[in-house]
Amino acid sequence: MMKILGLIFVAAVAGVVGWLLLRGLLAAAGCVLRLFLGLLLLALLGATWTMLSFLVTGGAGW
Repeated sequence: MMKILGLIFVAAVAGVVGWLLLRGLLAAAGCVLRLFLGLLLLALLGATWTMLSFLVTGGAGW
C-alpha cells in the first residue's frame, strides 16, 4: 500500500514539475517571439523609411 502511495506521490510531483517547466519554456518562447517580431517591425519601418526617402528625393537615397 505504501509503495502505491509513494508512486502516486512521485507521479504527482513529477507532473507538477513538468507543468512548471513547460510553462517556463512557453513563457521564454513567448519573450523570444515578441523580441523577433519587434525586430521585424523595426526592419520593416526602416525599409519603409528608406523607400520613402528614395521616392521623395527622386532616387538620391539618403
